[in-house]
Amino acid sequence: MKPKIQKRKRQSFKTYFYLLTCVSVISVFAGKMLYRIITNRLLASDTIKAKAEIIDEKNFIGNSPVSHEFAYSYRYSVNGKTFKGNSFNPKLKPGDTINIAYVQSYPSVSKVVE
Repeated sequence: MKPKIQKRKRQSFKTYFYLLTCVSVISVFAGKMLYRIITNRLLASDTIKAKAEIIDEKNFIGNSPVSHEFAYSYRYSVNGKTFKGNSFNPKLKPGDTINIAYVQSYPSVSKVVE
């Protein structure tokens, strides 16, 4: 009888492990979607335009092991605090100046604007 009990425990462990893995993956994707929705809603309402400077901090685009395409980050200051964002533009170089919009109540949330 003991082997049957251990087998059930082992199957039970596998079931819980797979369930936990699925819930974790779904939670990560749901969290990213929720973050994008909230960020886009904030950026659509209460923004202030400012200038930002491209800095020498690379953000690699996608998972391309061949091209190694990247875009530089940008830096801007609000009330003496410095914030950074991803330019998503591989053509920009460190030292370039770009226009951005940031959320007045959450200055860490920003995007590049034309």
